[in-house]
Amino acid sequence: MTVPESLAQLSLFVFFIVPGIAFGTVRVALRGHRAVDTSAGARILEALFVGVLFDAVYLLVFGRLVVESFQDSGAQLLSEPFWPTLLALGLLVGVPALVPVLLSLRVASSTESDGTQRTTNKGKQRKKVVLLSNFRSVPSAWDNNALTMGSGRFVRVRLENGVYYGGWYSRKSLMSTYPQPRDIFIESQWRMGAKGEFLSKLENSQGLWVSISDKCVVEWIGVPK
Repeated sequence: MTVPESLAQLSLFVFFIVPGIAFGTVRVALRGHRAVDTSAGARILEALFVGVLFDAVYLLVFGRLVVESFQDSGAQLLSEPFWPTLLALGLLVGVPALVPVLLSLRVASSTESDGTQRTTNKGKQRKKVVLLSNFRSVPSAWDNNALTMGSGRFVRVRLENGVYYGGWYSRKSLMSTYPQPRDIFIESQWRMGAKGEFLSKLENSQGLWVSISDKCVVEWIGVPK
């Protein structure tokens, strides 16, 4: 993607892509990531498409008004840019950010803490507007463990073929998180038995890297037996 070099190019870039970026950022915050969100190219194209869509609506609704305003008092608007700038921020950022919020609103039945439905004085079900958001900042149990687990414990990994690897997991150890593939770096490797016993520390071990597939089993252990 070519970087804008002139003021005109920068203005067009802001005009076309900023609404899409604002829309996509809030949508992800409310609804979570999709598979396509891991591709930078796909996100840029989506932001450009959404931005062009918003701009087309703005031109249809406000185009004539903007042209007439500049014809009548263009010099005054340029000399006092506060209100035009505020309007531009509202249209380019505020409105696109508000749309996914509105799309996430749902009407739901109001319930008590025990699950029974609340009713009005006339016996009708009481409704309320709720914000539907299924986003979680931690996308999986693996990521949650990586972010919250402290250091200073043993880890044991059983591969798909039944072979065990393990060692001491501490401050120099690492775990990958979404969107990268799962893997783990164990800072000190141990010799493992056929049934996963921790036998002894490997001399001169500088660490062990293990790729964690869906068929691997990973255990964190306080004291090995």
